[in-house]
Amino acid sequence: MAKGSTFSLPTESNISSGTLITYEQQSQVMLAVVLNANGKKYGVLNEKGGELDLPLDRIYTLPATLPKEVTTKSSQTEYLAKLHEDANKEADNLSLEDIWSFISTESKEYSIKDLTDLYYGDNSLLHHLAIRISLLRDTVFFKRKKDSFVPRPEEIVSELKRAEEAKIRKQHHQEETISAFLSFFNKPDSVLPESVENDVQLLKNLAASTDDMELGRTNEAKQFLANCLEKLKLDFQGTKEEQAFKLLKKLSVFDKNTNLSLIRYSVKENFSDEEIAEATNLKHPPFSEFSDKEIRKDLRELYTVTIDDANTQDMDDALSIEKVPNGYVLGVHISDVASILPVDSLLDKEACRRSTSFYFPTGAIPMLPYEINRVVWLQEKIDRV
Repeated sequence: MAKGSTFSLPTESNISSGTLITYEQQSQVMLAVVLNANGKKYGVLNEKGGELDLPLDRIYTLPATLPKEVTTKSSQTEYLAKLHEDANKEADNLSLEDIWSFISTESKEYSIKDLTDLYYGDNSLLHHLAIRISLLRDTVFFKRKKDSFVPRPEEIVSELKRAEEAKIRKQHHQEETISAFLSFFNKPDSVLPESVENDVQLLKNLAASTDDMELGRTNEAKQFLANCLEKLKLDFQGTKEEQAFKLLKKLSVFDKNTNLSLIRYSVKENFSDEEIAEATNLKHPPFSEFSDKEIRKDLRELYTVTIDDANTQDMDDALSIEKVPNGYVLGVHISDVASILPVDSLLDKEACRRSTSFYFPTGAIPMLPYEINRVVWLQEKIDRV
């Protein structure tokens, strides 16, 4: 079995004109050839035809030099681009997991030469570059220490693999969501499938600048938004929050009157099936069963009126008037829904969490399900009959 061997960092003595190197730019591997030394920096030509000066600590030397017959700038960039393309293909096909499984019990540093020799049995330019590219892509099997690599412990690899698999599943799901968005744009009268609900909620939270949204989730939302705009070919201007709002409006999830405060402060608009079922099955107890009946009066025989329009569902107070020998008695009757809620029931806890009902120009969000109104009304009708 190959042992971890010594390796050397690039020095002035092993870098000369024609030396092939790699350097990293915005997490991308760039391939280049050294043209000349310029003081403490090296002039290089990269695979895209760009010329720049690099300090020694940004350079990684490859075990080869540019072929002597490749002399013109265009032929040099063509050579570098082709070499990088071939190395990427080779990197796609090699298995870092196989290398890791062979040395995972040895917690020592390995140079790229070590790992290339171990996997291929040689240190050719193409194989060396492919191993380097693969290692720099890797987020699971090896921990980087500048230009050397240490195999991670098995338990950490297992955890990272699970995280990577979850990430891939999420990316795949978001791609399906974007496809669903595109289908909706092509058929505006259609309905978005339930499968996109979580991704839509992510965009909602971004649009509303939700206060308790974790930094990681915020970054995920912004990246997802960028992917949506790119793949859907939408050129929305404004902040990320404004762009998210415009996208959701185009998807008919939002409209111009959407109240972002409800999302920002996690105001729950609907009730669960269990809560609605509990509301539907509630029974209005007979008046005689109220424990505080001594301070209550059964006034249901009075003729009461409410000052509400025909569409009002929250008729929670009413008025009555009685003529008595010495004048009139004006009654103000307040609903007492809490009296029929069992203590610590689902609805009791939900009412405590909501604390109040919200009323907006576009509608209301009740503290308790409207089904309770029906239960109380039906029971009142039965009692009267």
